[in-house]
Amino acid sequence: MKKMILMLALAFATTAMYAQKNKPLEPLKSENKIYVTLDFTDAIMAGMPIDIFKEYIPAHYDDKTFDGYLYPYLLDRFISEFNDEMMDRKGKIIFATPNPKDVKYTLVVKVHMMNRDGDTHAEVSFVESGTTNVLVANEYRAKGGTFGTVPNLMGEGMENLAESLGKYICKNIR
Repeated sequence: MKKMILMLALAFATTAMYAQKNKPLEPLKSENKIYVTLDFTDAIMAGMPIDIFKEYIPAHYDDKTFDGYLYPYLLDRFISEFNDEMMDRKGKIIFATPNPKDVKYTLVVKVHMMNRDGDTHAEVSFVESGTTNVLVANEYRAKGGTFGTVPNLMGEGMENLAESLGKYICKNIR
């Protein structure tokens, strides 16, 4: 009898831990928008540390700066594709926004590496806004583009990353 009770208790605890572990996005079910930020602080961009890459951009792209041109461009491509993916999947719709006002959760995309073709490796975390409490963090790799300028290829990498993330969210918050 003791063995039976212990086995049932173990089975229940294992099931409860499994369910808890696989429901990290549960708090997002009631949200209709999340704030998105891209973090390039330690990124390797086109084979260069971010500081050198920031100097490279104006010299090769008509005096356009990373912070004034490429960052907003990549953020826009990411948010647009993410929102399109959420609409296409007709699941729980969460809209990404670059505006942090009145948003409970923040999506932090920490880019580790992005090559000239836009192939991207990043850590994507859902964080409670204004805190360091991470709901879930996953590593993602996304393929870039095949034809176009370096900013365009990098933009395609961000779109592919957003598409993968949208699929993950729709699968996990139904």
